[in-house]
Amino acid sequence: MVNRLTSLDQTYHSRLRPEAEIEIESSYRNPQRLSHSRSKHRSNGRARLLPSVRVVLRHAVRVVTVADVDAAVCGVLRLPAGTLQSKARSWTVSHPRMIAIYLCRKHTAATYGEISKHFEAKTHRTAVASEKKVRAWLAKDQSVAIGDQNWRVKELIDRIERELQR
Repeated sequence: MVNRLTSLDQTYHSRLRPEAEIEIESSYRNPQRLSHSRSKHRSNGRARLLPSVRVVLRHAVRVVTVADVDAAVCGVLRLPAGTLQSKARSWTVSHPRMIAIYLCRKHTAATYGEISKHFEAKTHRTAVASEKKVRAWLAKDQSVAIGDQNWRVKELIDRIERELQR
């Protein structure tokens, strides 16, 4: 079935305008955008392409959830499962939690409220502040101390993202 859909996609792909190809390429990187991009290409059979791409993506691309990000952060930093949901305010827990929230916003379609519920924060504002803080760390190329190790934030995020791709 996947081979048939792939050949169907290739047939329609030859009829697309260059901007539609960019839309499809970006949907491979971010499959959550497909639901919003469906109505853009309606003429000349282009509307049939995006649903077929959605079917192929459903079987070919792993959708990342908030729990996946949580597990990846705990795995890379060797934290016990459930640590990020604790109410602890120590840096050994709060910094990994902030990074996990940033990665949830980057790799999932979850809202701030859904992310906050998963990490047992009181309001969505906690997730907003965490994402803003990690973006500032990335902009300044800062290091964070987690456990007995200093991590450059960019390297740590890259390592967790590689773990998410497994």
